[in-house]
Parts: sequence; structure tokens; C-alpha cells
Amino acid sequence: MWPLWLAFLLLLIALGAGAWYAWNHLQTLRGEIDQSVESQLSKVESTTQQVRSDQSAFTSSMSTLQQQLQAYDTRIDELSAQLDKTAQQLLADQATSRTDWLLAEAEYLLRLANQRVLLEKDVDSALAILIAADEALKETDEVAVIPIRKTIASEMLALKSLGEVDVTGAYLKLEALAEQITRMDESLMLKESPLAKQTMESGDGLVINPDAEQTDTSAAEEADQPWYRKALTTAQETLNRFVIVRDLDEPIAPLLAPEQTHYLRQNLRLMIEQAELALLEQNQEIYSNSLDKAEKWIRSYFVEDSSQTNALLDSIESLKAISVDPELPDISASLRQLKGLLESVYQIGPSSNPPSDESGE
Repeated sequence: MWPLWLAFLLLLIALGAGAWYAWNHLQTLRGEIDQSVESQLSKVESTTQQVRSDQSAFTSSMSTLQQQLQAYDTRIDELSAQLDKTAQQLLADQATSRTDWLLAEAEYLLRLANQRVLLEKDVDSALAILIAADEALKETDEVAVIPIRKTIASEMLALKSLGEVDVTGAYLKLEALAEQITRMDESLMLKESPLAKQTMESGDGLVINPDAEQTDTSAAEEADQPWYRKALTTAQETLNRFVIVRDLDEPIAPLLAPEQTHYLRQNLRLMIEQAELALLEQNQEIYSNSLDKAEKWIRSYFVEDSSQTNALLDSIESLKAISVDPELPDISASLRQLKGLLESVYQIGPSSNPPSDESGE
């Protein structure tokens, strides 16, 4: 039996060695697990501390935001209360302050109308503004504004009596005049002195006597004359073909060179454009002076007995008759009356006192 006991003993030894090896391995695994658990626990504790710190900061921020919201709510309540108070004050003063608002509006409109007349010389706009001011005074239903409305009616009548200046029509006439000068025939511009022109019309001789060309007599008169008288007449007629004597009382005009015709046209055009600019700016002095210069140049350098020259002069005369800057009436009387009324109302009127401040003083 001893082999059996030997095998049993060897089996026990093997089982003991295996149990000892398993126990050591289990202890090793347990140590590693403990270390891992401790590491994870330390990480969890660190994360927990970070979360607690963030939670504290968040709590502090929420507290600050709540304080700000409370301050905003308080400010909103104050503004709402102030707005309600202002609305109640406006509703309470609406019945008594409507007249004041209308009077203030009328004063502003009258100031604006005076500005349009004095600075811009815009009669139409000033008239429309006066009508609006009269409507505002009409809505007040106050007896004290009747004299002011009467003055406004007089001022509106004065503005209406001025008449409307046809600026567009005058400008178009000036443009037509400039175009007519541009298309003017050069033969109508005097390029020679009157003396040379009369010489070319009469012959090659010198023009000295204005009555020498009118020495023709009728055939009946020549028949009654003696022979020496006829011979003298024939000699005089022959001589008049070569030499004509004229008395020139006026100084001879200087010669106008042919190349100066272009400059004459341009200067006339410049004067017309200057008159157009003065028309738009309502400058009567420059407008009249420009047309006077243009008329003077036309009379000096153009053929006077030409139909085109006469048409130019007639157009200039009609344009000179236009008043581009009429004298405007004074419309400040109504404004002075209204200012006086406002001063008197604010001094003695119980319902028109200036508004008080927020403190109620």
C-alpha cells in the first residue's frame, strides 16, 4: 500500500503548493485593486472639490445677478411711477394748455414766414405759412387773437399783391436771345467804320458832303436853264461820281477786325449768361447792368437798320422791364403782436402759467 500512500502524499503536496501559489497571486491582485481604487477615489475627491468651487462661484454670480435684477426692477418701478405721474399731469393740464400750444405753434410759424421773406425771398412759402398760422390762431377760439388775425390778413394781402415773377419765362427769353446772337449773320456786324462803309456805297472817292448826292434835277428844270448852267450841272454830276464832300460832325468809329467777330459773340453770350445768373439770384443791379452792356455793344457793333438787330434790341428792352427783385412787404407786425400777447398771458393769465418742475415748486 505504500505506493498508494506515496501518491496520496504527493497529491497533498501538490495541492498545498497550488493553494499557496493561488493565495500569493490573490494578494497581489488585491494590492493592485486597492491602489487603483485609492487613485480613483483621489481623482473623485479632486473633481468634487472643483465642482464645489465652481458651484460657489456660480452661487456668487447668481447672487450678484439677483441684486442687479432687483436694482433694475426698482428703477423700472420708479420710471413707471414717474411716467404715470407725468401722464396724469398731462391729462390734468390738457384742457388748459391747448391754447398755449396753439399760440406757441402760431408764433413759430410767424417766425418761419418772416425768415422766408427776409432771407430766402420766397413769397409763396411765406404766404402758405401765414395761412397755417392763421388756422392755428383760429383753433384757439380766443377773442384776444382777433387783432392778430386781422394783421395776418393784411400781410397776406400785401404778399398776394406783389404778383408772381415769371422766372422761368424770363430765363427762356434770355436763352432764346443768346441763341439768336449765336446764329446772327456776320454781315450784320460792323467790320468797318461808317466812313468806309459810306465810301463803298457811293464809289471810290472820298465822302465829304452829305448833300452832294441829292443834286439831280428834273428834265423840265434843266430845259429852262442856260447853257452855262447846264454845263456846270453836268460837270458837277461828273465830279460827284469821283469825289463826294460830306461834313462828319461825329467822331469816326474805330475799325472792327474780322477775327474779333467771334469775341464779340462770346462777350454778348457772357453778358446774357450773367443776366441769367442774376435772374436766378434775384440780383436786380447785376441783371440790369448785364442787359445794358449787351444793348450798348449791339448798338455799337451791329447794323442799326437791320430787322434782326431791331429784334435783339426789342427783346432786351422787354427783358429790362422785368423786376427780378421786387420790394417785399414787412410782415413782422403780426409776430410782434403775438409775442406781446404771450408775454401778457404768461404774466396775468391763471391758466397759462409756465409748467413747474418735477419737485412741484
